Amino acid sequence: MKGTFKATTIRSAFGDGRSFSIDRFVDRPASDTPGDVGVCLSGGGSRALSTGMGQLRALAHIQVGDSTLLGQTKALSVVSGGGWLAIPFTYLTAGTSDDDYLNRFVADPGRLVPTETPGHTPAEVLDHLPEGNVANAVTDEFSLLDLAIKAALLWFDGTPAHFLWQALMATAFLEPYGLSSPHRDSSLPTTTFSFDAKTVARDIVVPNPDLGFVTAHVVDQGPERHHRPFLISNSAMFVNEEDQDFELLVPVQATPFVTGIVGAPSPGTDANGRAPGGGGVTSFAFNSALRRVDSIGGMVTGEVDVEQQRQWSLADILGVSSAAFAQTLQNLFTRWRANPREFLEAYAARAPRLEVWRETHLSDRAQVEATLETLADPTQEGVFDLLDGLKDIIPEYRYWPVLDAQADVDIEPTRFADGGNLENTGVAGMLTYSDIRRVIAFFNSSVAIEATKKGAFDASGKEIPGTRVKVDAALPPLFGYQPFEENVGYRLYAGDAEPKDPVLQHNQLFPAERFAELLRGLWQTHEAGAGTVVAQNELSVLDNAWFGIEGDRTVDLLWVYLDKASVWESELSNDVRALLRRDELSSFPNFSTLDTELDPTQINLLAHLTSWVVASSEKRELFTDMYRD
Repeated sequence: MKGTFKATTIRSAFGDGRSFSIDRFVDRPASDTPGDVGVCLSGGGSRALSTGMGQLRALAHIQVGDSTLLGQTKALSVVSGGGWLAIPFTYLTAGTSDDDYLNRFVADPGRLVPTETPGHTPAEVLDHLPEGNVANAVTDEFSLLDLAIKAALLWFDGTPAHFLWQALMATAFLEPYGLSSPHRDSSLPTTTFSFDAKTVARDIVVPNPDLGFVTAHVVDQGPERHHRPFLISNSAMFVNEEDQDFELLVPVQATPFVTGIVGAPSPGTDANGRAPGGGGVTSFAFNSALRRVDSIGGMVTGEVDVEQQRQWSLADILGVSSAAFAQTLQNLFTRWRANPREFLEAYAARAPRLEVWRETHLSDRAQVEATLETLADPTQEGVFDLLDGLKDIIPEYRYWPVLDAQADVDIEPTRFADGGNLENTGVAGMLTYSDIRRVIAFFNSSVAIEATKKGAFDASGKEIPGTRVKVDAALPPLFGYQPFEENVGYRLYAGDAEPKDPVLQHNQLFPAERFAELLRGLWQTHEAGAGTVVAQNELSVLDNAWFGIEGDRTVDLLWVYLDKASVWESELSNDVRALLRRDELSSFPNFSTLDTELDPTQINLLAHLTSWVVASSEKRELFTDMYRD
């Protein structure tokens, strides 16, 4: 709904407010969440969705006391493909059971069969996914080429370019569960979200009676569900810094209560020249312009009036968190603008498989067909401009900071980015909450662990023994190290005037001296072949203003790195082991993130592997121990 509405700002400790904590927002007995455990699901597209599905399935299977481990989890921090899984799961509606959404746990890998076989349950059949399972969304019409063609058709149909990616993700992951109600003429969402009926009334409807007519999706905490953890969806926003030839990214997080930039990242300014950060605003009111604000020393406090074209929605948080793929599509659109025939040929080849999608998602098919006919005649004036607007597919929103807010000024939209472009593990977003004491980080990477010729070097330039191990680029910056480089190894960011991947230089959360311990642990468990899981106890948390993390505390962290598991493979039947020798499974389980369309067999193998790593007898106690006080 368009209009001016009342909202509330929530300041963080970096906006001279209180520390962010889960308990600040959710009133849940401490006995319900022993260990104060946060679970992180990394990015990685359809691979991360599939592996995360297995990991949540295993946590939902393990029962300790009166609840499952998933039900005892305090918070869930997600990035990109992890959000494709977790955002619909958090808001799942009554028509789909948790068992169908996640599929059922299979304890014995030897029970898995390639196809339907007498005496085997549907969960044991690798080429089958149950109705309502989240992974059905990525099995058909979900290649990057299919998504690019769909985006172009939505553009011809009137969807704004900066919302095309979000619209695609909403149709794939939200629409099947009744969590997306787009406006018929533009694909823009007409709903918002909150935590429960109480917060909808308190934060949205009582201050704004007109919004009582807007659907607000809430978290189902019913007895037939696994209790939903507090959701943290991580994305990022571009900022400018003087004298830099690249753009920095600052972290944005969306929760059922508040959306914003928790820390005080500096230097860097948004599209309006203001320093970002300091907290956020009640989530429905994000993507707005300030019309009235009370402030103390330039910082927003309390109630504000915001002007919106529409309310912030699940489609927004799900789409913007995975927006790295939009950048890939943008490159393809540049080629198509130079050669529209390439687009038309791709469309003609894909048209039969997209027929049902066109029928259900285009509001003005006559207009779309007319545009396609125009593109077919390159001699017509303006034909190249028909594809020009697609270059603006990168999401953008109106952002105003709690730290430096000004009312009644024009706000230029700022471009937003995939959370994984900045911090792909979700650990930083989790640690913004001071009452999280233990973290399980499921890092579902495309990079396989392997031996290298160079390792990690300390501040004196000396190589640390036992660190010649290559891991994903997202891990080293959490310890102040630059991503791995061949013939260079791992070097510290500190003291390097021209570091590799400078966008990640603000990501340090833990002491550098603990990085070698992690590398050694990853290699040892990789070699053992029973699942690559490393526990780091009493890991000191450093102050990090960029992410809004207060230090002077420790956490216990369980790293779970996606990796081959020879023990698991040895327990498979001969028929299933033969599947793993096929070309399409040659890189299993570390499929490329750009392989967005997976078949049920690929999905199920990923999910069964990762659920076995969590719930197998060898590793199970590592996870249950996290939930013990």
